[in-house]
Formats: sequence, C-alpha cells, structure tokens
Amino acid sequence: MTDNTTTTVPDNTTNAAASDVQADTSFLTTQVTETDEGTDKPSAETNADAATTDATNKDESETEKPEGETEEDEKLEGAPEKYEFVAPEGVTLDPEAVAEFEPIAREMNLTNDQAQKLVGLQASFVQKQHEAWNKQVNTWVGEIKTDKEIGGTALKQTITHSQSALAKFGTPELMKALDSTKMGNHPELVRVFARIGKAMAEDNFVPSEKPSGESESAANRMYGKKS
Repeated sequence: MTDNTTTTVPDNTTNAAASDVQADTSFLTTQVTETDEGTDKPSAETNADAATTDATNKDESETEKPEGETEEDEKLEGAPEKYEFVAPEGVTLDPEAVAEFEPIAREMNLTNDQAQKLVGLQASFVQKQHEAWNKQVNTWVGEIKTDKEIGGTALKQTITHSQSALAKFGTPELMKALDSTKMGNHPELVRVFARIGKAMAEDNFVPSEKPSGESESAANRMYGKKS
C-alpha cells in the first residue's frame, strides 16, 4: 500500500534567516526611523543611552574654559594675598578704616578691583561731606561779617572780646574741638563769647572810692597810718 502522505520538512533555513533579520533590526534601531506604517518609538534602552550622551556633553561644555583662560587665571580671581588701594585725587585714606575694611573684603572674596571700587565710593562720599561742611562754615563766616551786633564795624572788637573770654574760661580741649570742627565760626557761639568778653572788659574798670582831692602815701597804704 502506497502511503500518499507527504511529509513536509520545515524550511529551517528560511526561518533562521527571518530570525536573523528580526534580531538585526531590533539591534540596529538606535534612532527613530520613518516607515510606511508610521513612526517607530525609541525603546527605553535608547532613551537611557541618549540621556547619558546629553549629560556627558553638558558636563564637557560646563567645564570647558573660555578661550585664553588658564588655571593660573582662575587662581587670580578672588581675594589677593594683600590688597593695594589707591586714594582718589585730593583724598587721604584713613589707615584705621582700611585696616577694618580689608578683613570684610577678604571674607567676601572680593578681588582687588572690586574692593577698590568700594573704597573709591566711600572716599567720594566722605569728600562730598567735607565739601558740604566747608560750604556751611563759609556761610557762617558771611553771616558774622554782616551781623548788626557782632559784624560790620564791630567785627574787630567782637574778635577781641570773644577770644578773651575763650582764653579765660575755655580749656585746651575746647579750643582744639572748636578749631578741628570749625564750630568756632558759628555765629551764635561767637556772639555769646563776645558778650562774655565785653562784660569782662567792663568789669575791669573800678572807679576810685576816695574823693579826688585826697591822696594816700605808699607807706600808709602798705603799713597803715600811725596814730
């Protein structure tokens, strides 16, 4: 009896080739590719690889130094070993103030240029205050010269009386303070000292108590009259 049954032998070669193609396609798909059916989505592994690449590129860009900058330039940034300040024209820096400022500038890690800007700003502020004060003093001097009581023709006598009173009752410390602050030019201070000096000058005149016709010898004034 003839067996008409036909046994079909699987074509392993074809299946293996198909398997290889599928494996190759899955392995090579590292980017999104356009197909006739639509757009393929990247796998989780592909996303992870892309994120790692972006992070690496970012780190490299952040650590990349500007053109011409060296490690030595980086070390020069920040507070120097010693600050060198230059006073603006017409201004003298106070050594004590500079000594107090340097630790603050160093704590803030200021460069010499940055600290110099602050020093210049403070010096400019002090200079403006000084100019304003001198202007005020000059105004006082003008007021004294035109004052009806202590100025004009009485100015010379005002100076004499006020200086006399200050010498009599003032201390060296007061004189130094009036001179250093220029408050000695304040109109009201000059007025009160001038009045005191004028009163002192008037009190120095003591009229004689004896009639003009009587006189007393020097001996009698010294030893008394003999009985």
